[in-house]
Amino acid sequence: MKRRPWIMSLVLALWCFWALPALAESPKEYVRGILDRAIAIQTDPALAGEAHEAQRGRQIHQIIERSFDFPFMAEEVLDGFSGQVGAGQRQEFTKTFSYLFEDSYTRMVLNFLHQGNITYNRENLEGSKAVVDTTMVRPNESIPITYPNSG
Repeated sequence: MKRRPWIMSLVLALWCFWALPALAESPKEYVRGILDRAIAIQTDPALAGEAHEAQRGRQIHQIIERSFDFPFMAEEVLDGFSGQVGAGQRQEFTKTFSYLFEDSYTRMVLNFLHQGNITYNRENLEGSKAVVDTTMVRPNESIPITYPNSG
């Protein structure tokens, strides 16, 4: 299996915390819903072709924006440095982190998600915490992606 540098970046970027709403659906169903909505945009004949790439990107971006808890994710990244980062720096970091994550995830969806299949593996629930393991299976490679949530 051939590994590319972007794969490791993708796996690290997607090891994230999503905003799990208080719904009756399981964490696995929530993650599946995010990916199904993104794939539906990618495969919509009305949005096919280069002429609609920006529109697809905007719609996918909106899904990501509504599905992930960026302030929480940024705080988790800063965990060991919280005392060394002022409020203004924390706010700027959160803004930059959010932009980079959304951009990276949008590009992954636009460039790779529709070229493979997603398998939904293990779901682990412990109290208010959940982990959903998925694998993006493409020709000649399988990319594990873990979606943890801290409720």
